[in-house]
Amino acid sequence: MYHTELNCFGDDIVILAGLDDMESASDDEEKTYIFFWFDSDVSDCSIGKFKTTDTREEVIQSLINWLEQQKEENKGKNIEDGFDNGICHYTELPISFQSGWVSY
Repeated sequence: MYHTELNCFGDDIVILAGLDDMESASDDEEKTYIFFWFDSDVSDCSIGKFKTTDTREEVIQSLINWLEQQKEENKGKNIEDGFDNGICHYTELPISFQSGWVSY
């Protein structure tokens, strides 16, 4: 078991997670998701829980669309250490990276 410390990234952390009802829900049943967004300068923080009948693929694509929109809005911004530069790019992490205790 290891301890994941998300502060190694130094900027925004966005996590989308499906809850346990994902496996047992049929295609037309609501599935529950948790959305978590944290920024180290705490200017962009949000946590939410939502239900949808959208497929897993549609929910993921919606998140990707939002991230791409953020990238477009922040295009050409100067990247500065210790300053909120917005979301300029993103990387999907493997689920195994988030094992054990997760902290910032």
